[in-house]
Amino acid sequence: MRIAHARNPLETAIEIDDLDRRMLRLKFVIDDHEDRLGSAALRFEDGQINLDEIKKLVSWDAWSGDEFAASIDKRVELAERELRDTHVGDCTCQPCSCLKCWAESSLGINTIHGLGKHQARIIFANFAVTPPPSLLEVIAKLDNYRPVRTEAWSGFPQEDFDKWVPRWTEQARQAAEWLRDYALLRRLLHPLPDQRAKRCDPGIMRFRVLPKHLQAALEHRAGAPR
Repeated sequence: MRIAHARNPLETAIEIDDLDRRMLRLKFVIDDHEDRLGSAALRFEDGQINLDEIKKLVSWDAWSGDEFAASIDKRVELAERELRDTHVGDCTCQPCSCLKCWAESSLGINTIHGLGKHQARIIFANFAVTPPPSLLEVIAKLDNYRPVRTEAWSGFPQEDFDKWVPRWTEQARQAAEWLRDYALLRRLLHPLPDQRAKRCDPGIMRFRVLPKHLQAALEHRAGAPR
């Protein structure tokens, strides 16, 4: 497995190898078996036992045929594609499931660990501009974030807008803090200079105490074969 930490953390790409694909396949086989056994158990609980239907759910033929193998292969292909895609869904306050989160969890990893959905929504919006900003430019923007009342609020009194300002400002601050940790992780694991970052105030890169998960990543990198 290779994890390429992108400028936009929601776009961090994961490339998997044959061992990872085997792990995914086994995970999806187990998930399918658990679903079938759970469905069979419910047939007993509702008091309407249909043995033919239960046998169909748990029979060896249902788990060993070409159709079953093809369905597992499709899940593996979908997961591999999503691992290279962008986080978008409930993890970014969108009304849908995030397939990238699903694919990552199937491998036991999480590239946006510790990032709340509201903070992820802010990060998503700040990178979705043209031209694409650098990571440090986004951090600088969030450090200086001040909510602006837009036309969408024209039908509401000023006090309704004002009461949300502290929450939005705090979410922006939290997003900036998370991005600082991510920026440090990216520099530790991918020590290539971001040329566009030179235009940013270097003061925004004054980090706090190194978080435990970043310390672990650094120690792992130090002990890795060269």
